[in-house]
Amino acid sequence: MKFWKFAITASIILIISMDHVIAKSGKGGGKPGGEDPPPAIVSCADKGSAFPAFAYTKLQQGRKGSSGYDFFLSNADADCAVLIHTSEYKGNDLEFSYSQNGNDGVLIWRQDNNEYAGRKDADKNFDRIKMIRFQTSAKEVTSLPLTSTTVAVTTADHNSFRYIDLSADGNRIAVSVGNNDAGGNTINSIREIDVFGCSSNCAISSALYSHDEFLFLGLSYSSFGDRIYYSSKFRNSSTDVLAGQNYLAFIEKSGISWTSPRYITIEGNGLHGDVGYFRLPDVAIADLGDGPTEVLAFGFSTALVSTLTLQIIDVGTCSAIGSGDCLSSGESSIVATIADGRKPSFDNKFSVNSVFYTEASSNSNIKEYNLMTDNAAVLVSGFQADSGY
Repeated sequence: MKFWKFAITASIILIISMDHVIAKSGKGGGKPGGEDPPPAIVSCADKGSAFPAFAYTKLQQGRKGSSGYDFFLSNADADCAVLIHTSEYKGNDLEFSYSQNGNDGVLIWRQDNNEYAGRKDADKNFDRIKMIRFQTSAKEVTSLPLTSTTVAVTTADHNSFRYIDLSADGNRIAVSVGNNDAGGNTINSIREIDVFGCSSNCAISSALYSHDEFLFLGLSYSSFGDRIYYSSKFRNSSTDVLAGQNYLAFIEKSGISWTSPRYITIEGNGLHGDVGYFRLPDVAIADLGDGPTEVLAFGFSTALVSTLTLQIIDVGTCSAIGSGDCLSSGESSIVATIADGRKPSFDNKFSVNSVFYTEASSNSNIKEYNLMTDNAAVLVSGFQADSGY
């Protein structure tokens, strides 16, 4: 009897130990004390839907708050996900972007110097953009475990990275950068990082557009990469008549240069009223019943309601030529409005069916809003999602 009990106990210990080793090897490190490691799912071959369909993050909660983010690749039905990387970034938010072309996947994220709090080396004050590349095959990730590289680091000239977006082909990164001029004032700019053939310490372009009156709050490449849409705000101290107001705009590539900004919508034009801020746009192509057109999703809050609302607007008629607000025609530009949502991402940049977004009131559910049926449902437990297509 004693031997029988010992054999069972030993088997249980062995199984638990092996599970821990497998999960840890796929993750690159265990979770903080008090939490079980996630299951070591390495293949979605027994599931019926396409893989990978989207990437998402899950926030790790330790005793002192956020202790890192896990990155997953999920199939379309969200009933199978593969853990591909863990970032030890301990900030309150995480900006990331994902691209998948055939079997080639690229994932980037921004981490500010909060991750390095307490460090005393020369790198402690620098922001970073990190990247991992991976291969998928037969509904699995074939290159686990994955190791990240640092694509770019802030310098004395580029003193902060704010928002990032990866082009659909995975070759370019758009990044909003804060710079200090000789007088100590911050000049905000939009720049690019070419990661085609570069995996670490890649060159940051000169400014595609810069201004000391604006704060850039989000970036998104168009489907074909020829526009960069962004949300922004005029500084409260601006001498412009629009001081303190939020707006959406874009710059467009013309030859080797980029155009001046064209406003899409500005706070107070009747569509949004008294806005607290605009955040994090995403752009894709949708068939609205009268042919494919470009649509943009973004979040906004108002002074009276702190919870974010998502709005999807038709920007197909917004030409780079012109001035003023190209959506000033009114409500007809609004395709859909989604309450209690933030961090939107379309399921496909070239053929939209739905929108992924984070449930703002919980920050722990990723929901999917179907544009065809106007219905929303919880997709997966997580913090943020992004399609790679």
